[in-house]
Amino acid sequence: MNGDSQALYAVVSRLKKKLEPAGGAVQLSAVRPDGYRLSIG
Repeated sequence: MNGDSQALYAVVSRLKKKLEPAGGAVQLSAVRPDGYRLSIG
């Protein structure tokens, strides 16, 4: 894993923690090889 990948993983991890108070209404998930998906609902 290179530095850019590690930085992205850290940002996504912090974002997921910030979304936790929304419960299951907002989810951020990895979609390989496309990137990430933000689901609201």
